[in-house]
Amino acid sequence: MAATEGEATMSEQEEQEQVRYSIVIEWSEEDQAYVVILPEWSDQYAMPVGDGETYEEALASARDALETFIQFAKEDGKPLPQPRMYAASAPNV
Repeated sequence: MAATEGEATMSEQEEQEQVRYSIVIEWSEEDQAYVVILPEWSDQYAMPVGDGETYEEALASARDALETFIQFAKEDGKPLPQPRMYAASAPNV
């Protein structure tokens, strides 16, 4: 079903919400894989929440985890964690 003007589909809404969250992807020598940490969700779920043999696989795993966490929070009626806010550039001092 196509979205009407001014109305986003559920997947578009979830994608917009996902964009606001931090995703940390680091190489793990121990696991020989890229591992995923979602800082805003770390007090609710054990980290890391995903991995991948490549950076792209780890990023896909992060997106899947975010989609799941957002869905669970909505189903349980819990508020979503506040995204971290960073300045685009440092002020001149």
